[in-house]
Amino acid sequence: MAKDPAFLFYYQDFLVGTTFMTFEEKGAYITLLCFLADKETITKENILKIIPPTIWDSICCKFSCENGFYFNKRLSNEIKKRREYTESRRKNLHKTEHMSVHMETHMENENEDVNESINSSFNKEVINIKKDEEKKSELLASLKTILEKTKAKYPNPRDQQQILVFVQANIRNKNHNAILHCIEALIKSKEIVNAIPQFLEAVLKIENGKHNAAESEEESNRHKREAIPESVGKILTGIGKSIPAVG
Repeated sequence: MAKDPAFLFYYQDFLVGTTFMTFEEKGAYITLLCFLADKETITKENILKIIPPTIWDSICCKFSCENGFYFNKRLSNEIKKRREYTESRRKNLHKTEHMSVHMETHMENENEDVNESINSSFNKEVINIKKDEEKKSELLASLKTILEKTKAKYPNPRDQQQILVFVQANIRNKNHNAILHCIEALIKSKEIVNAIPQFLEAVLKIENGKHNAAESEEESNRHKREAIPESVGKILTGIGKSIPAVG
């Protein structure tokens, strides 16, 4: 199968992830991503043939290394998902073509119901996508605002890079507010925090613990609410059996 000439580019994630990069660093970063989309991995020797060492030192945190070969985890995952999706569509198309002759008469009778079902499912999917996009936009806006606030207390580029790396590593955390709370704690700390990554990770553990505890409590309460009607029903049934019949 021919190599895929494209990959999904999430521009909002890119803008947030490169907020504190210079234009030279952004150009080098996207150049390496394009190279990796084609070759999957690259050695440091070849990296330094493409971009200057000083630029590489600034953006190397965006890449992982195994056995001397560098790659970008997010890009690798996106390419894999796109490849699997394309392959599944190809297989489904083959199945559809194979079955079309046998199903034509049946489908004519079912078209109206199927169309209605498809429209309903599509509408639900659109609504879900819109909700997800709204949540994502709100999160990105909040992140942008709070990251701007960190510049006043932590103007050092190295500190800003550490904060940004933390955000990128945890952006897919289901508890999005935890990331915001961690950065707020960093800003509100009475003294300047020297070990920023360790501080943020410690606060994140506390925030996730609170979130998990709240979820567990909600789940427990839900089970209790569901169990009460069943228990009452059993009690009433027992009472009914214990009352002697009159007659």
